Amino acid sequence: MPSRFEGMPATAVEAQMSFLPCVLSDSITHDVKFTGDVRFLKGWDEAEWCGAINGYVNTDRNKDRDMLTTCAFNIDNVIGELTRYLIGE
Repeated sequence: MPSRFEGMPATAVEAQMSFLPCVLSDSITHDVKFTGDVRFLKGWDEAEWCGAINGYVNTDRNKDRDMLTTCAFNIDNVIGELTRYLIGE
């Protein structure tokens, strides 16, 4: 996901929640990293991007499934946070 200017890219969050590895531009906020399969690249060198992407070939997409239970985007966690906010706890 090369990008010169980006806020919080929802596509990168969605990809990680689907257990896909991500190669992202260094201009993207590092707060988007939720799994260990995220790599940030600086610059626009085509060979570096291709090498980083090829490095994820045959990656086991099932290894981080437990991460979903603790992730900030887990619906149960979001419901709990919203409930605490609305109740004022």
